[in-house]
Amino acid sequence: MTAPGHQRLVTAIFDGSDRAIDRDALSAVKPGLIGTFQPGPSGHSLEVALVLLPEAFPQTSHLQRG
Repeated sequence: MTAPGHQRLVTAIFDGSDRAIDRDALSAVKPGLIGTFQPGPSGHSLEVALVLLPEAFPQTSHLQRG
C-alpha cells in the first residue's frame, strides 16, 4: 500500500479460521496479522486498519518490531 508522503507498506493478513495457523514454522503469524474474513455476496471481506508512517519517520526492519 502506498500514499504520497508516506512509507510503502507491504504486509499479509492471515485467516484466523485456518486450522494450520498454529503450525507456522517461521513464526511469521503475529496476533495483529490475523483477521476474520466474512462471507458476502461477491466473495469474502475483511475489515482492517492499516497505518502508514510518514516518509521522514526512521525506517526499521519488520523483524526488529516483533
